[in-house]
Amino acid sequence: MHKDMTLKDVLIRFKPFYKKYKKEFAIAIFGMILTSIGTAGSFASLKPILDYIFVEKNEALLYTLPFLLVIIYILKNLGFYLQTYYLSFIGMDTLRILRFKVLKNLLKLDMDFFKRNRSGELVSRCTNDINALQSIVSNIIPDFFRE
Repeated sequence: MHKDMTLKDVLIRFKPFYKKYKKEFAIAIFGMILTSIGTAGSFASLKPILDYIFVEKNEALLYTLPFLLVIIYILKNLGFYLQTYYLSFIGMDTLRILRFKVLKNLLKLDMDFFKRNRSGELVSRCTNDINALQSIVSNIIPDFFRE
């Protein structure tokens, strides 16, 4: 890959691979929404805790608000799990397909190609290129969707 490629260029280049994961992307986005709601809910619950429980000494809220907090944190963590799992699944499955295509392409090459190039160098180049793609797929692209 070129060093001066932007994230948009990378996403356009990977679009044929990602098109088949619409359901997984939808679940990951739903997880992101749950995480956002849980994060906002945990901060929004601080004011009622401080105002009604500690200042007004409302005993009824003292018994109900902890359950609400537990539900908020469960939703937040469920959303985080969904987004992390499905974005990782999409990235790893894309890498699996890329590895298969690279291997399939190598197996189609003529024997003269293998006589001209050392096998260790070919394996090293394939491994390094796939590892660079793995870094992009597993770190940069999921961060883009989370932002």
